[in-house]
Amino acid sequence: YPEEVVAKTGRAEVLRDLNRLGDALAAYDAIIEAYPENVFAKTGRANILAKLGRDEEALEQLPAEPVTTLHDWIGFHMRGMIYLRQRRWTEAQRIFRLGCEAVLPVNKDGYFRTGLALCQMRLGNIAEALKNLNVINSRKLRRARSAFRAHAYGAEGAIVQCKVELTQARTFPLFVVHRVADEVEARFINFSPKHDDDWLLDAEVDLLLAA
Repeated sequence: YPEEVVAKTGRAEVLRDLNRLGDALAAYDAIIEAYPENVFAKTGRANILAKLGRDEEALEQLPAEPVTTLHDWIGFHMRGMIYLRQRRWTEAQRIFRLGCEAVLPVNKDGYFRTGLALCQMRLGNIAEALKNLNVINSRKLRRARSAFRAHAYGAEGAIVQCKVELTQARTFPLFVVHRVADEVEARFINFSPKHDDDWLLDAEVDLLLAA
């Protein structure tokens, strides 16, 4: 079925997961050219643009308020992640709090709550960040959550818990997981950070986008 749009978007997603971002972007562009109203392709394309650091282009692709459909909310979360990477703290937290308060299927996965926790950690509200991370039980986010919890526990000086979470995070052979875990270990266990706080936030944003 060479014109089946579901197959085309699935292929683009596989290219994305293989980190062939240029090929994935080209695949999404071809889908949007043929099916300009396809929300799956638009959201997928915005995800690739965000991963490539082309934030303003991604924001043009993503929904703003009012948010109604499930796919609008998925795109709205991605908008919050881009605001987080741009250090637009107030706007990012507003989006994440709106998502946490809404009755949505995506809330079961904890994406909005995890985004809020990342924002809180970067602003130094470690205890609040841990509260949010500790109520997330999604299988989709378990490795990312472990890496973020390791960061939070390390920042609080809870080294035993930090090590436990690092072990959990590293059971998944994904580069974006390991580079966050490596930096957390370097700064909180070995006391020799390799990067600054801004680098770590960007790495954690990349990890949540990858999840």
